Amino acid sequence: AVAAFHLSRFFAHHDKPQLQDMVTAVQSQFEQWCQAFRRVMVASKIVIRIIVSDALALCHAFHNFLHSKESPVPTYANPWQIPILKLDTGDYDPKAYLRAPVIFDVIDSSNLADHVGLVNLLVVARPLLARKFTSVLYTETLLSLGRDSTKGFGDQVCGDLTVISTLFDLVPATFISKFASISNGHEIMLHRFASDNRKSQYHERTPWKILSLADVRASYERGDPYLLLQLDPKQLGNFLFNVFLKMFSCENPLWQREQMLNRIHSNFLMHYTRGSFAFLLRLVRSRDIADWDITMETLFDLWGTDRTLWIGMNSYQDMCTQLHILGLYSVDPLKPGWLKEPYRGRFKEWKSVAELVCIVFVIPRRQFRRLENISSDRLGSPSLLCSVKGPTFRNDFSSLTAIFGTVASQGSLEDTRIVIQPDPAGRNGSSPLVLSFWVPSWLLAHSPDDTMI
Repeated sequence: AVAAFHLSRFFAHHDKPQLQDMVTAVQSQFEQWCQAFRRVMVASKIVIRIIVSDALALCHAFHNFLHSKESPVPTYANPWQIPILKLDTGDYDPKAYLRAPVIFDVIDSSNLADHVGLVNLLVVARPLLARKFTSVLYTETLLSLGRDSTKGFGDQVCGDLTVISTLFDLVPATFISKFASISNGHEIMLHRFASDNRKSQYHERTPWKILSLADVRASYERGDPYLLLQLDPKQLGNFLFNVFLKMFSCENPLWQREQMLNRIHSNFLMHYTRGSFAFLLRLVRSRDIADWDITMETLFDLWGTDRTLWIGMNSYQDMCTQLHILGLYSVDPLKPGWLKEPYRGRFKEWKSVAELVCIVFVIPRRQFRRLENISSDRLGSPSLLCSVKGPTFRNDFSSLTAIFGTVASQGSLEDTRIVIQPDPAGRNGSSPLVLSFWVPSWLLAHSPDDTMI
């Protein structure tokens, strides 16, 4: 706690500082902070807003609000719940007297990176940072990763830190300055002397700064580096593919074999879905640093020939779906007019079929209780997958919406709408689990009589 205070002045005035004197100085400084905060509060210069929401969903809602556009897929406030997060009233009303901000000078994410993945956090938070050289994003990690957490930072960003920082225009301040203002020597010592450092905590706090504003003089003299960067699209595609492999390294059988002991004893969680990578690509595309079509063609060529990930091709359609939803790239089967009449299967009597359809199905609670009845120690944090299978294919989809409740159908054929009535008790209630996910329409018309979900 003492590390949070400014002690340089105290040590400058004490040749032989005593512990009690330092405590007194800290208490005095804290009192001054409280008095200053109270003066500001009395003057009504501070507004505290509280939003109860999933962190990533909130950032996506801010992003959609910032760009004044509707999300192609509803942004739900929290997992397992149905309320949609839409910033359109109150302080977010365009006519509000004191309109709430959606970009920020400082973002402190605590240790969310442990729970949602560092890459996910950087991708959603970067667009919300105000473009100032003083803007900063703070991330923290507590969980140990692998055998040596002091060397695991590079693994968390899933790629070369220099290139990732360039693509995201976001860099750890300590990476470019080569020093930190807070010592973590005690964390390193405790981690290395722990009987099993894979079970111990390792606290690391990292300030991230906007890279293109790191050198203010260069920005003034040579123009904004954010606008000057240009990359070879094929090299960019190759680098993004390697990032993809690291994000989904848990699907690599060689990695599984090499990391088996670490996975058993460490806090291993699978944070990323194909949707996560699509959002990463959206951030990279917003930089306008390479020919995007060539970049994506390179990526698809690599995906088509890769055999590193044992279920990589099973998730290919999921990847195509997420890219199409975000408007990043559409493969031929997801372009208008690909599915020709006469339609087959469920679409037989439809007048028109969209490129994507949403599958909604209900899992009886008695089936889901098979998971609920397993102790958390044994169950861990399992990932949910929905599969569309046929005689010669299997496609897995991991970007799901799960809600406890009941469903009702309205309309018919292509005008069918599904209404979900959520259970107020949520997971603690008795209602079935309703799962929904988007799939390419042609997938359900390929061999409808033999297709299973």
